Amino acid sequence: MSKSKDSNAPSAVLDYLNKQNRPYSAIDICNNLHKEFGKTAIVKACESLAAEGRIREKVYGKQKCAHLKKKLEQLSEGGNVVSPEEKEREDIGIETDEEYNVKPPDL
Repeated sequence: MSKSKDSNAPSAVLDYLNKQNRPYSAIDICNNLHKEFGKTAIVKACESLAAEGRIREKVYGKQKCAHLKKKLEQLSEGGNVVSPEEKEREDIGIETDEEYNVKPPDL
């Protein structure tokens, strides 16, 4: 592999992780990119992207898995900023008693 071709590895890795939206090891990325870049170039690209803060790497034993960083705030359909707690509450389906004016039953 030439140095000029390996310099394109970080952008290829970032594009691949954006498209797939799940964690992959360097070997998986190398194989799924059809060995366009060598494993060493993929590892260096993942390390440089992690140092820049564009992706995160988690270590599982001897293996490192790279994945995209999650956004702290997500936009709702109306364009309002929703906090992560509110988003989690919506995803789980938790409603508060104030929303429905629920009174406890008389015992």
